[in-house]
Amino acid sequence: MEAYVDPSARVGEGTTLGRFTVVEKGVVLGRNCRVGHGVVLHEGTRIGDDVRIDDHAVIGKQPMRAANSILKDRPAVPPATIAGRALIGTGVVLYAGCDVGPRVLIADLATVREDVTIGEGTIVDAG
Repeated sequence: MEAYVDPSARVGEGTTLGRFTVVEKGVVLGRNCRVGHGVVLHEGTRIGDDVRIDDHAVIGKQPMRAANSILKDRPAVPPATIAGRALIGTGVVLYAGCDVGPRVLIADLATVREDVTIGEGTIVDAG
């Protein structure tokens, strides 16, 4: 199976999508991005130019709460954004509401929760 791209999504010139990748409604992918196999780009996610997203990453996942959580449910958070020239490793999960700056490296298997901003040139490791 090739990639699924919702008709409302925009994929920039020169961008490549791996097999089994899903690009949901309203996603904007910049120019010359490389998206690996099995990546999920959730609704509304915004990705700048020259971004590399490795296999099995999940970008823009909405947060969830356990049934017995003391935290109240909240409305959907805004889409995730990734600025240009960022590198997103294999198996990374970026929640909706996170903002990743330019030239950031998020290493394999890292998770970034909602309401987090990562500044330019930062390296985030899974540990």
